[in-house]
Amino acid sequence: SGGMQLELRQVPLSDLVSRAVALAHRALIGVEVRSDLKHVERVKCAPPLMIQVLTNLFENAGYAAASGGWVGIDGHTRDGRVVLEICDSGPGVPRGPNRGPGRCAENSERTCPTSSRP
Repeated sequence: SGGMQLELRQVPLSDLVSRAVALAHRALIGVEVRSDLKHVERVKCAPPLMIQVLTNLFENAGYAAASGGWVGIDGHTRDGRVVLEICDSGPGVPRGPNRGPGRCAENSERTCPTSSRP
């Protein structure tokens, strides 16, 4: 019914992360990238889409961490699903009266440039 068909494949998680880090390189200048992926070797996904998601997350985390900081990714499984956690040494979401769960991703406020890609 006109929906997009995704080509799901089993691929090495480390390959996806390596590619995403390479694509996010401008946001990661001077930032240490730490990874712990030993608990997840392969993931079933649409590789181009997963790389785009990871690239966006690494860009955001890299800008938040800034030069001298770090960005980390941890992969593990929970209830039969792969869980990826990305964290950084940045200051976090500012606190205030209009902040709360679900409020940190609103388009009206940005902590980093729109994109590091040309």
